[in-house]
Amino acid sequence: MPSLQITTVSIDDECKKTGIKIEDIKKLREWVNTQPHLPHNLITDLDILLAFNACNQSYGVTKQVMDLHYTLRTMFRSFFHNRTVNDPRLLKTLDVVSHDGSIVTYHCLLDYDTKVFVLADILRSAVMLLDLYQYEYGACSGLSIVINFQGVTLSHLGKLEIVVVQQFLYYLQEAMFLKIKEVHLLNAPSFIDKLMLLLKPFMKKELLESIRIHQKGSSKIELCVPIASLPKDAGGQYKSYKEIKEETLAKLRDNEEFFFNENKKRVTESLRPGKGLDMSEIFGSVQGSFKNKMSSDVVSEFPLEDEYKKTTGITPQDIAELRKWLHTQPHLPGKYITGKRLMTLLDTRSRDGSAIWFSHFMDPDPKIFNFGQAIRAVFMLLDLWQYELGTWPGFIIVIDFEHMSLGHLAKLDLQNIQQFLYYLQLYKNNSKMSFKNKVVIITGASSGIGAATAILFSKEKANAILVGRNETKLAKVAALCITKHLVVKADVSKEDEVKNIVKRTLDEFGKIDVLVNNAGIMTIGTIREGNILSAYDNVMATNVRGAIHLTCLCADHLIATKGNIINVSSIAGVVLQPGEKMLAYSMSKVALNFFSQGAALELSKHGVRVNIVSPGPVATDIILNTAGVDTNITWKDFEGITLLNRVSEPEEIAELIAYLASDKARGITGSNFEAILVKLKGLHFINAPSFIDKILLMMRPFMKKELMDILCVHQVGSKTLDKYVPMEALPSDAGGSCKTTKEYHEAAIAKMNANKEYFIFENKKRAVEALRPGKPKTISDIFGGVEGSFKKLDID
Repeated sequence: MPSLQITTVSIDDECKKTGIKIEDIKKLREWVNTQPHLPHNLITDLDILLAFNACNQSYGVTKQVMDLHYTLRTMFRSFFHNRTVNDPRLLKTLDVVSHDGSIVTYHCLLDYDTKVFVLADILRSAVMLLDLYQYEYGACSGLSIVINFQGVTLSHLGKLEIVVVQQFLYYLQEAMFLKIKEVHLLNAPSFIDKLMLLLKPFMKKELLESIRIHQKGSSKIELCVPIASLPKDAGGQYKSYKEIKEETLAKLRDNEEFFFNENKKRVTESLRPGKGLDMSEIFGSVQGSFKNKMSSDVVSEFPLEDEYKKTTGITPQDIAELRKWLHTQPHLPGKYITGKRLMTLLDTRSRDGSAIWFSHFMDPDPKIFNFGQAIRAVFMLLDLWQYELGTWPGFIIVIDFEHMSLGHLAKLDLQNIQQFLYYLQLYKNNSKMSFKNKVVIITGASSGIGAATAILFSKEKANAILVGRNETKLAKVAALCITKHLVVKADVSKEDEVKNIVKRTLDEFGKIDVLVNNAGIMTIGTIREGNILSAYDNVMATNVRGAIHLTCLCADHLIATKGNIINVSSIAGVVLQPGEKMLAYSMSKVALNFFSQGAALELSKHGVRVNIVSPGPVATDIILNTAGVDTNITWKDFEGITLLNRVSEPEEIAELIAYLASDKARGITGSNFEAILVKLKGLHFINAPSFIDKILLMMRPFMKKELMDILCVHQVGSKTLDKYVPMEALPSDAGGSCKTTKEYHEAAIAKMNANKEYFIFENKKRAVEALRPGKPKTISDIFGGVEGSFKKLDID
């Protein structure tokens, strides 16, 4: 075979082909020489030209890409260290170009044996061949990648190293001297959706939109690449796989000197101006964890009287109030909802009193594994537990992955995962809020919750109208608003000043999108002291009448913009607070809550939502601003009355207000928006398998930060779970000292069979979408399904 040693293309010829001038290269060379960490003596004019061409001849972008290109080639040792001749499974730069003039690389497995499958070696060979191509043929319009999945199995998927995938995709998208035009996946396997979920966290929108998936037997690749140009073994008229492999290996061997020199083109981090880079500054790592199991007999409904005696703060009046609201929601099954739910599964509680929900495989055979049915059983037991035992501080899920195999992984249904995780975390949403050009009125904006809310809306690109009585404080808040805003000094208890708020807003912005009735005061008064009436008149004028008046004036404008209202109430309007001096304040918040629910009912037919936020203790100025309050009281004194032993910050409440005002809450009006009636305190995966990173990547697109934060992974043999859950609480065959998993399993089955009547009753608790105020909801209103994640991919 003749020598396949490459001849480097001429710079002059490349300049003519691309339109790049020698002066451009010289200008970039001058910059390279000022970067002490770059291998400037080894970087060739062709390297600079290739980078400049790939960056659309932008000087600024080229400098960034060149720096990153050599930095990643230094750090990503899996692909760029020891670049000597290896036996690639198969990668060949085809002799043809695609219809748009891009070069085409074709990839497939020659040996299907997973024992010899090493992704890093394959990718290293791929990049080596691309380097040779660029030096031999010069610049091109882009790269089209064709990957044939013939022979790829779940066992190959199990051998994918997530760090390798992450690094390669990062280099491909951010630092390669080639533009990716299209990626074609031929003979896509049945588990292509799982592979895409593994890849998606590391792919930018542009790469995702370039992917085309072709099922077995499809010929649509012809639209991009002539089928005749594919290898003979793949239905084309090009050389055979064997011939291509031999030629590829020969070419790599004949150009060992090229790679010897290229291996020297690495950065010296100690010479980088400023602080040197390390891997953690480019991107971080993935973490996570899971675990679950069940228990016991016929349930009897717990007495509500006993629940009222617990430290829940719930009263019969609360249940009655919620019952009244249910009657205003025609789509909900009001007559079947009892207001009681929770769960108990293991016999022992966690150290903070949370219930422990334990799960593992009773039968390790993946053939009978059905994830949807398992989740259904979980929620059936959860319902029984809540109905039987009432309220608890929360629950912890522990999932034992012992006996889980790749066969189980293949049978995970992505829609079930998505829907299950969505249900667990429904009260928050991952999509980004957008208030660009929205006009938001915030009363009580001079301090506390109102100030934090105004600043947050401004950060989210809204035009905030800051309303308050203290001009000095308003000015300080306004200085922190980064978008166009308006300051209106006004007392919402005075009619003329309320009218002026609306007039000035319309004069300045011409519309109103969101109204936040946050202004509130507290006045001390008791029946025996005789000052309860004056306190009542005072707080009602501001806390209730002001909110009602402003709502009335804004209603038509909110209807025009299909806007919404958030009324800031208090836990004092839900649960009577200790101490008789707050009675007038509590009454005002109860009134505000009822007004809000009535407004939600009236305005829903016009597309306007009304919601309430009822915070507990929040560190604001209200204590300082209230005459007659003990001056020795601090917010720290209120920590003990909260479940988490902490007082909230105004910014936390502002986040909730912004959420309710956003399109993320477009289906929420007049009500609390938590979907699950217990608090998830922890999520633990024990005996994590070697492929746990794949499971986490499948889950991650559907998990919010809050759920990720409580997720812990425990490797096989690890005792770290004991930090969160007493090990003795686990079943005896899982390392604990309680009943066996078999006994728990039999008890769970017996409990469900003994309570068939309960589930017949519970199955009636379903919404009637035809009766929902406004537009009925469909599953696509909540999310587009798993396929929605990849809806822009061309799947034939």
